[in-house]
Amino acid sequence: MNSARKQSKLHLKKVFFEADTDADSFLDLKELALWLHKNDKLNSAAEIKKEFKKMDVNMDAKVTLLEAIENSWDRASQDEYRSNFILKNGEMDLEKLNGEELPRIDSEGHPSEAHHIQNSYKIFIIADADKDGGLSWEEFVVYMRPEEFPETLLLASGQEHHFHDEDKDGNISMEEFGEYYHDNVIIPELIPEKVRKPE
Repeated sequence: MNSARKQSKLHLKKVFFEADTDADSFLDLKELALWLHKNDKLNSAAEIKKEFKKMDVNMDAKVTLLEAIENSWDRASQDEYRSNFILKNGEMDLEKLNGEELPRIDSEGHPSEAHHIQNSYKIFIIADADKDGGLSWEEFVVYMRPEEFPETLLLASGQEHHFHDEDKDGNISMEEFGEYYHDNVIIPELIPEKVRKPE
């Protein structure tokens, strides 16, 4: 193995193990979100922090679904949510929110607010990794940038994601991380440009 390739692999291992905070040799959703944030791989991290502070009305370091709805959704989305997803007793219609995918286009040919709300809810549920009903900072990053994470990408864009969990085991292995890293991260200047990932 040539020196440049060896340095590249060593660098990748170093980055992976820095991201793997619980040292289980896999990156879970929170570890990946934290790594992306810490390394400025997400656009507008400052904007996400501002949104988190804005939505965390009770300042408990968590953003609930209700806080997200009331502080980030526009009036039309809030009205649609109340009229179509709230039961007479005031509870959320979980059956409808979790049910069959609603049409993407409404009867007038416009993007469907109901579909947007249903997807936002599903992204919130996935982002809430510890299932406590509130999004911590790391979970909030996933909610705000669902296109960056394999678990939420399909809901965010409806497209396959080139990234990550190839074996669909719910974790990102060193090899899977390496594929992403080599495709999306600038390798340090010490590694010559001609060095590419192995085919």
